[in-house]
Amino acid sequence: MARIGGDEFAVLLPATDGTMAARIFDRIRLELDRAMSLRCWPVTFSVGIASFSPPLASVPEMLQTADEVMYAVKRVGKNRLELREVDGSCSPAEPSRN
Repeated sequence: MARIGGDEFAVLLPATDGTMAARIFDRIRLELDRAMSLRCWPVTFSVGIASFSPPLASVPEMLQTADEVMYAVKRVGKNRLELREVDGSCSPAEPSRN
């Protein structure tokens, strides 16, 4: 787990498929919601999950994909999670240099 921005965190779950990651983060989000409610803090948690099989060639590309999913969650409605499963074997080829 690492903080990657002011209120953004990234968590790497190796050998975990998207369905299991969604279950884990749904439980985490519910526990955080409960903790915030107990303190009367108006804080919500938007979670974007990107699952790669196989992993993409670059970590920045994977982080960018996860960031896109998280912002999609916020646009639709905060305090929820969304999973995007990415087939890493079909990632776009590098542009040719002619």
